[in-house]
Amino acid sequence: MKINKSVFGICVVCLIIMSCSKEDDINGVKVKFYNETSFNISELNVGDKNVGPLDKNASTDFFIYEKFGFDTGIPDENCTGKIVDQLVKSYSRFYWCGTEKTFVEEGTYEMVIKLVEIDSIKYFRIDLK
Repeated sequence: MKINKSVFGICVVCLIIMSCSKEDDINGVKVKFYNETSFNISELNVGDKNVGPLDKNASTDFFIYEKFGFDTGIPDENCTGKIVDQLVKSYSRFYWCGTEKTFVEEGTYEMVIKLVEIDSIKYFRIDLK
């Protein structure tokens, strides 16, 4: 069976184009979350995104945000979820001063979700990985 060289060339070019990753073409802030709480988290929400369930020691795919808040270089987005059916809220709510609050609109970040306890109340804290 003979294959026309131009048809073969077009097929090769199409395969190369289809195999190229489009991830770099996405505008916004790409964020991947790692669960370091030692618990499975259900109904996880970070900022305006429903992250869904996140098992302990697991990570998410990248989520795309139009912008992501930081305070003094620390991630500062509202984070809520459930651990053993109990609602846990974000530690970032304690950053009242807000003098160094900024938003980033592009970049790729990996962040860890940790569990902290203050006055016997558990909170989520998000840190850069």
